[in-house]
Amino acid sequence: MAGTKSKIKFPFLENFIDKGRVAVNKAEIIFNVEDNSTSTFLSHSSLFLTNIDSAGNAGFLIDQFEGTDHYGGTYNSSTKQYIFNVTRHVQYLLSNYYEGKNLNYGMYLMGGGKAVNANRTILKGNKNPGGALKMKISYTPL
Repeated sequence: MAGTKSKIKFPFLENFIDKGRVAVNKAEIIFNVEDNSTSTFLSHSSLFLTNIDSAGNAGFLIDQFEGTDHYGGTYNSSTKQYIFNVTRHVQYLLSNYYEGKNLNYGMYLMGGGKAVNANRTILKGNKNPGGALKMKISYTPL
């Protein structure tokens, strides 16, 4: 029941600063749950994203300190999605890119409560039309 963790990478994130600094207004990562995958086992009530440092260790995202209402990650059964607000984290990464530092080592996605429950979450992948992982970023060039 320890569960698995998936590594998520955003290899082209630095392209947002090609023409100079930006202010990130909102950044969301959206995971869609596979249709009919919750009939036998319930999905996790929440998932967690963690930052990965240069040594491969997991750490908190800045947005997690803002609380669940801001950070998200709770399963929405009507939309069949987990949505994470990672605005502050993306701003941090882009600001460091602009200064010549690459701190984008990816993120880990893990199930919440994995040590005490046997839930499973099956997420849609790239072969599902419109179902794969999405990152939405709204920004303002400075």
